[in-house]
Amino acid sequence: VYDRFYESFGQAGFTPRASGEKLVCVCFNSYAQMDAYARVADKVDASWMDGYYSYNTNRIAVVRSSSGTQKRAMGPVASSAGKAATYRGSASVPANSAGLNLRTVTHEMAHQLAFNSGIQNRNVTYPFWLTEGLATNFEADNSGSFGLGSNNSRYRPMLAATKSRGKLLPLEQFAAMAELSGAGGQSVDGTYADARGLFHYLYQNHRQELVS
Repeated sequence: VYDRFYESFGQAGFTPRASGEKLVCVCFNSYAQMDAYARVADKVDASWMDGYYSYNTNRIAVVRSSSGTQKRAMGPVASSAGKAATYRGSASVPANSAGLNLRTVTHEMAHQLAFNSGIQNRNVTYPFWLTEGLATNFEADNSGSFGLGSNNSRYRPMLAATKSRGKLLPLEQFAAMAELSGAGGQSVDGTYADARGLFHYLYQNHRQELVS
């Protein structure tokens, strides 16, 4: 993921810099452990998450997917804007030999790399579509197909389903949305798919403006 991140952004016209510090991922053996850690370390409610990246501690927190059933709460129950880039994966996820959910870990690694390479700044609150749309490009699975401009077909049916239900947010509202809890009646999966779609569209059609 590290190599693909720098290669992708370099080829796209960005100038990511090497991180000046060791990047840390904290791995827990249960959701209860991650929840307790999140409340103390980052003052966020992690009860609905599979993992997150903290702007404050500059750490990733994840749970081994082999340690228990995924939590499937409806969505965020507390504001996390300015505190963490959160994630909740699908019910069916690939795991590596250590029991780590590949999509969750690589999604959060993309956040950590973006905020440590100058692509994003930890002191700035970005719109949801930018932060999460960027990270969806680096969700790895067993196929090994990920990176900027990759054809991640997983999000296409989610976006189509959200549109068919009439749940897509107006562009003006979605573009200004800073956190997931602002999505209203749109599902968590649908909102991530929306972010993926907008980021991918701008990357393909307005890349220079995105770089700027």
